[in-house]
Amino acid sequence: MHIQDRPALSNVFEHPKVKNHQSSKVDWGRILTDHIQEVTATLAKKIPYEATKEDKIRLLASMGIEIQSSQRIPENVLDNKLRSAIDAAQYFTGVFGEEKTPVNPATFPRWPLNSPQPLGRAVARHNLRESDMLRRTMADPARREENVFMGVRRVLVNIGEQFEKRHPHLLIQDDEETNFICIHVLEVRKIKDGVPMLVLLFGRGTRSLPLSTLLLWRDEAISMSPDQFIPTVTIGLDEQNLLLAILASNSQRFDGSVSAPRRESEQPFVTSFLLPMGPIGQQDIGKLTNYSGCYVCGKQTATCQRAHWKEHKPTCNSLKGGSWRPVKISTQNKGITSYYNMQTPIDALGNPTTQVISSGNPPPNAHGDSPFLIKIQRAMTDRPNPMLIYDRQRSLDVVLDHSVDPGSYEAALKQMPTGYRGLKIYRWAKRTGDWELTICFDKIPVKDPLW
Repeated sequence: MHIQDRPALSNVFEHPKVKNHQSSKVDWGRILTDHIQEVTATLAKKIPYEATKEDKIRLLASMGIEIQSSQRIPENVLDNKLRSAIDAAQYFTGVFGEEKTPVNPATFPRWPLNSPQPLGRAVARHNLRESDMLRRTMADPARREENVFMGVRRVLVNIGEQFEKRHPHLLIQDDEETNFICIHVLEVRKIKDGVPMLVLLFGRGTRSLPLSTLLLWRDEAISMSPDQFIPTVTIGLDEQNLLLAILASNSQRFDGSVSAPRRESEQPFVTSFLLPMGPIGQQDIGKLTNYSGCYVCGKQTATCQRAHWKEHKPTCNSLKGGSWRPVKISTQNKGITSYYNMQTPIDALGNPTTQVISSGNPPPNAHGDSPFLIKIQRAMTDRPNPMLIYDRQRSLDVVLDHSVDPGSYEAALKQMPTGYRGLKIYRWAKRTGDWELTICFDKIPVKDPLW
């Protein structure tokens, strides 16, 4: 079954950060012998780009997944983490339900031409920390923070904006104009309210691969454009690698009936799709960061300490002489969801993309008698609302209620100015009962993690 071609959308979203490729400085004659690298389904278990272990760790770090370069993680485990991070960044399970659900775009309606929400905005996701950072950036552009993952998300917004301007083709290149990604958006499908899927073809070109496919594709795209040019976006090689990893991973999600129409110059291209992307939720960050029971990820084991003593030594020393306070914990009332914190992902409609509903049962003890790192998060109001307490993996997800343990609540509140804007702190804890922790309030971790 062929994916149906659709007319370009008519909504216009202003100020895309792209270039007019009709007047680009790229010397196309110089790259006449370039080639689009063919990526086939046989590469389903490998990320089709050249990247070292350090490169992959850097890409994961840009998505909030901290992994020490000294950890002895096999290459295939690292690739699996990257693919899982890609799914988490697209909130794949929340969008489609089951993680391994095959995708057939033809089973979803088309994104409406009269949608009140511009496509560029519909593909954007954020959290309160990013919103706060954006407000500060608008006041002082020099304070702008950027990383690889944020750069890829900006490209996704550009693709959506340009499609609505009747530019389904887009060329992505690096500053040196030696590596290219060709994008052809075929159509946009509506997965659910506020969730578009951009169905596309993509190919990769470099000057080291000797064929003329890239030049032919460029000329065809210009001739088909209503104003005779191709939008061009310039990003770094790390951003290109992460975008290629996302596209390659998504290309494996199609069911066997999907076949996309393509021109002769697009025969080596791969069919894929892009979903809205945003910051990864804390629960997913916890799952992806943990590996082999590492102490700083939640558990202390003698084997892990011996293998990574350089990382463990400051942590172990920081706990010496600490005072441990017993703290009574409880779960949230059934049906009451966790309130926002600064890292809660928010969709284009302003709704949280993740929701936690707790039962009245004691949480499992995943740490035994070992100390583990917890985050204590208070609400953004002045009222004594319950504070959230959870570990990196969210195996522990409880509250510290003022009405249950006012002394511990006040002890935690006094520590809050040391955290981000006074809303959170990280401390070491031990599980001492079904409804009790002991927390070391007077010893601060060597550094605050990102979750």
